[in-house]
Amino acid sequence: MVNIRDQCSWVHMGKRADATQKAKELIRMGVAKSAGLEPQEAIESSLIRRILVIGGGIAGLSAAQALSDMGLDIILVEKTPSLGGLLQQVNRLDTGKTARETLDEIIADVRSRSNITCHTSATVRETGGYIGNFNVKIDTEKGSLEEMVGCMVVATGAVPLIPEGLFGYNGKNVISLMELEQKLAKNDLSAKRVVFIQCAGARTAGREYCSRICCLIGVKNAMLIKEKYPLTDVRILYRDMQMYGTYKEQMLWDARGKGVRFDVYSPDNAPVVEGGKVKFFQTITGKTLELDTDLVVLSTPLVPRKDSAALANMMRVPTDQNGFFLEAHAKLRPLDFAADGVFVCGSGRYPATSTEARTQGIGVASRVAAILFKEKLVKSAIVAEINPDSCVGCKACLTMCPYEAITYDPEKRICRVNEILCKGCGNCAATCPSHSAQLRGFKPDQLLAQIGAA
Repeated sequence: MVNIRDQCSWVHMGKRADATQKAKELIRMGVAKSAGLEPQEAIESSLIRRILVIGGGIAGLSAAQALSDMGLDIILVEKTPSLGGLLQQVNRLDTGKTARETLDEIIADVRSRSNITCHTSATVRETGGYIGNFNVKIDTEKGSLEEMVGCMVVATGAVPLIPEGLFGYNGKNVISLMELEQKLAKNDLSAKRVVFIQCAGARTAGREYCSRICCLIGVKNAMLIKEKYPLTDVRILYRDMQMYGTYKEQMLWDARGKGVRFDVYSPDNAPVVEGGKVKFFQTITGKTLELDTDLVVLSTPLVPRKDSAALANMMRVPTDQNGFFLEAHAKLRPLDFAADGVFVCGSGRYPATSTEARTQGIGVASRVAAILFKEKLVKSAIVAEINPDSCVGCKACLTMCPYEAITYDPEKRICRVNEILCKGCGNCAATCPSHSAQLRGFKPDQLLAQIGAA
């Protein structure tokens, strides 16, 4: 393969003669390299048509349902005693249905399926292997289990930030969004004046990201309050409203129509909650207003679970700067990890609505099916290899391999490459002091032939 498009015609646009000459030289180098090429055979591996789903929230349950419909076997592991995840704490969804009704339908369906094995109060203790052949150890209430699976799905979700120390939070007259959800579910709201403060604990120096769904939940609950208690005065203090999509945008206008008041505040001059009053600087009018209130609701963000980093290390997958699981590519592979055969969905990836989490769970199922419905796994032969006769076992390649595809054999004191895990990056070949590690198709004599031709 000689790349005369990217490396010639695109970068030397308008210099036709020079680009043509460079293309000839690149082709000459390619021909010189081809003289030393060796035949390669694609690497084949077997597949186990069983999937591990970590997390029993709406995303994990949706993935399990969709995979079950395809006739695959699923092992669902949930660390808490019950399935449902964060949605168990929610009163009503933005669709109008109660979260409990939606969850009960899905959970009953999942538990009724013979090809889904549910383990609650269980954790994944260890994972190993590679795509198509992962081995996992699970700690359950009945003891430890060892299973072999073909793919793994991470659907561990996120948790609401507890706003301790923010705006006088006390869990009584200053509460969080999730605590308001519980009050509404129990019809336990006596306040006549309610003030929502958006971005409580989000988009700050210590937590710079926007949690996306807080505005939606705040507006949804404000509308529910006005529907149940029409005479209640409801105000929302916000920096920017993140009501993405036409449906959510319409919700914002509907909330205004129901009498919900919206006021902008500046992060540099945050509201002050004290003595049953909320004092804030109204940026539009340039005036400082003081509102009497019976209840202040803090719209806090979803934050990663504390054990996310440990799980990421165990599964050899990355997290971003905020602690959420990091997908392979935000646009091209939004549900894949860089590690083959491992997928992510739901709020563990980034805060998501129940609809988004459910959609991602179904999307992950399609990604898994694209792998497990093949007769066998076939991958490129362009991987690294280590010559056992010259390897001295210095282990330099172990630390350089980003995919943990190299292991050390203590008996023979040499390093070995797992061809299934290897991505052919060539880091080990560039590091090895004895030149024992080499990349197929890019061996030193082939590269030197190219240099000689140049």
